[in-house]
Amino acid sequence: MDDKVFHDYASWLIENSNLFDKLNLAESSLMDRYKHVFDVIQHLYDKNIESEALDEEEFNIFNAGFYYLFEQFDQISLILEHTYNGDIYALDKQAPTIILLLNTIEMENELYEALEGEEEKTKPLTDIEQEILSIIERKEDAPVELYEKLDQVSVKLYDEYGLNFYPIGDIFYDIAGEYDLLEEN
Repeated sequence: MDDKVFHDYASWLIENSNLFDKLNLAESSLMDRYKHVFDVIQHLYDKNIESEALDEEEFNIFNAGFYYLFEQFDQISLILEHTYNGDIYALDKQAPTIILLLNTIEMENELYEALEGEEEKTKPLTDIEQEILSIIERKEDAPVELYEKLDQVSVKLYDEYGLNFYPIGDIFYDIAGEYDLLEEN
């Protein structure tokens, strides 16, 4: 196993610590969205540091979680800087719309991979993504109808191609449960 990914993760945490601190200070729902992914990969990172005993499945889970967070927070950082000029509170006010965008991109990417790059088949999701980006650029909240539209389009596409959508956040919630990382309320 290549330890480079663990070094990359540690560096990424340091490089983005200011963003994470600001989002946590703002009690942003954006951080809540990724809690279980962070918990699982931190658990696996610590396990690797302490004993270097990750098996192949654990290494793959760590890898998938880290690169997912990397891509998601890259998107959030771009939106923060280009649309909100670094104003974390303005970004957080529109967190539901940003989460809608991130969910759309996640579905679009999964569909694209499942259909082996047949880009034209993901066009309905790409169109919704562009619609959401326009709303974010105007610093408005997405209307309820857009959430419904995404639901209808995604269900239709996934049914049409015989696919199931299992969001990465849900996958990592289940994994966090397996590692006994879920907090009891």
